[in-house]
Amino acid sequence: MSMKKWLDRIAEAGKTFLDSSTCAESRKPADPVNTERRLKNDFRETIRFEEYEKAQEGEDPRLILREKTAELPKAFRGGDAVLYRMENGKTAVGFFLDIPTFDSGDRQYDSWHALYLWAGELPGSVDGAYCGGGYDLAYGIWCRDLLEAPGSLWKLLKEWGILRGKKEKRRRRSRGEKFSVRLSETEGILWLQREDTGRCASVLSYEGQAEVMTIPDKVEGLTVTSIDARAFSGNSSLCRIRLPETLQTIGESAFAHCKMLEEIHLPKNLETMECCVFEGCRNLKSVRLPGSLKKLGMGYRQGGMFAGCTSLTAIEADPGCRACRVSDGVLFSPDGIELWQYPAGRKEETYSIPEGTERIIGDAFSYNRYLKRVEFSDTVAEIYPFAFRNCQSLEKIRLPGGLYGLNKRSFEDCASLREVWIPDHIWKLDLTVFTGCPLEKIHVSAENHHFVQKEGLLFDESGTELRFFPRRGRTFCRIPKEVRCIGDYAFAECEELREVHLPEGLEKIGEGAFKSCGSLEEIHFPGSIKEIGEDAFCQCVSLKRVVLPEGMRAFGKGAFMMCENLQTALLPKSLKEISRYGFAGCKSLTKIDLPEGLACIGCNAFSGCGLKEMVLPHSISYMEETIFGMGPTPHMMYRGSQEDWIRKKDVDDDAFAGGVEFLGQP
Repeated sequence: MSMKKWLDRIAEAGKTFLDSSTCAESRKPADPVNTERRLKNDFRETIRFEEYEKAQEGEDPRLILREKTAELPKAFRGGDAVLYRMENGKTAVGFFLDIPTFDSGDRQYDSWHALYLWAGELPGSVDGAYCGGGYDLAYGIWCRDLLEAPGSLWKLLKEWGILRGKKEKRRRRSRGEKFSVRLSETEGILWLQREDTGRCASVLSYEGQAEVMTIPDKVEGLTVTSIDARAFSGNSSLCRIRLPETLQTIGESAFAHCKMLEEIHLPKNLETMECCVFEGCRNLKSVRLPGSLKKLGMGYRQGGMFAGCTSLTAIEADPGCRACRVSDGVLFSPDGIELWQYPAGRKEETYSIPEGTERIIGDAFSYNRYLKRVEFSDTVAEIYPFAFRNCQSLEKIRLPGGLYGLNKRSFEDCASLREVWIPDHIWKLDLTVFTGCPLEKIHVSAENHHFVQKEGLLFDESGTELRFFPRRGRTFCRIPKEVRCIGDYAFAECEELREVHLPEGLEKIGEGAFKSCGSLEEIHFPGSIKEIGEDAFCQCVSLKRVVLPEGMRAFGKGAFMMCENLQTALLPKSLKEISRYGFAGCKSLTKIDLPEGLACIGCNAFSGCGLKEMVLPHSISYMEETIFGMGPTPHMMYRGSQEDWIRKKDVDDDAFAGGVEFLGQP
């Protein structure tokens, strides 16, 4: 299309544009998400309008701008601002930005974008058009009611009379409608939603960088009664916030991980607080729960109301609070049976759990840096996951006599925990309870007949399963000849362990048994081994050589994953399967011989390895497509013919970028 014809088309469209009734019928709703994204990308700012309409091709807002009355170069983020007088006598302002994406030498039609704004029908509102660059100038997006813009833009629009102050007429919000309000120039924007009752509103989210803010009791005539889940979650600037006295409900994780939050006022009418409301608010120093509170949601298994509030020194509650019980600054369930939160910032070195407490919920003591000793009452029957995680100073634990449940990771990453006493009736010990703990000794009650101790090692009652090896102080272990099984995580994180002698007769190595033994350089498997569990040698970063014994048919998922210095892996002829993630992350493994008889290779089995080539045995019958993950594929060869390969239904060479070379011999 020639330039003349194109300009004629715009002129013809302008006649249609000036006919308001025809124009209204021709427009369609625009996509607000994409429009706001384009505005932000093109003008390097957040500009948000309440409503959008898509103009038809040929409509051009310049046709209603009569003459320029002023120009302000570089007034808006490096773009030009121009003041216009419109056909109807009103004032309009245009913002222009050069985008060097297409340039034929004519700036007016090529690589520039424009935002035209003029006063709307209601005082304080804005109408306008946003046009893309190049030939897209023939159409664009029509905007209503400016909600958010940088301060410089607000200032210019007020100076030029585009924004004339607050709206004189309040719009009635429909039920369920979402809308936003600007609290002030410094406090930012709240997004709210009118509730179905028609008289109340809930806070959905917040946009802004205010350090101090107050949420009003009423917004546009609607009473603010609730804050939705995650409404302020992750805010990095708020230090103090005052909530409306009309507030009744605070949703799950509403203020979670507001890392600068120091102070918050909970109103006297508050009735419900869901779980994890203040989780991760590491600067929150104190909280006072109102007497009106009826429900306090706690994440029983993991993540309490104040988990990770490392500066919290005390929790208080007003008289009449039925949602909880507070004793000496510690939070309990209303009946005192569950201990919900011990303040992580409390500096006492010893704490005695009161008689009558039966359960300690997830994260109840987590991240406390000062506690060295916790005395349990015998009424404590269960300790939930993560209850004591990251208690950095905790040195010794004597588990209570009434304990029947000790859940995984209950004492995870207690960096000073070296000794644990086990009561007489405990018969099952899951060492993931103490993941990341430098345990040197586990003491067993003399009345406990389920475990046997010998030279600092812990065995089951028969002495055939090794359950625990000290995490510190030993570099060598010779496992007794009567042992048939190494229990789950028995040696996990023994960072000083360099050498282990496995006895002939050993049949099983459990899940994670040697996980993260960073100094273990070599392991000799006896011929009696039948089973190697999931993650058994995962992250043994010093391990250089693995020779699996004849007779093994498979090993667990990720058994040798992330053994970064593993150079040699010799596989037996009996092996039928290489598990998922079996050798993933073994970046020093540059060569491996796959035995004839191997039938299956799982996904990501060799992802992150340094393999240059791989010869697939004739016996292979199943391979998942991503055995090399997202990394490069080595040169693939197959001991067989192309016809044999094609007949294999569960093997597809589409997984290999360079295809497969056929050697022709099984």
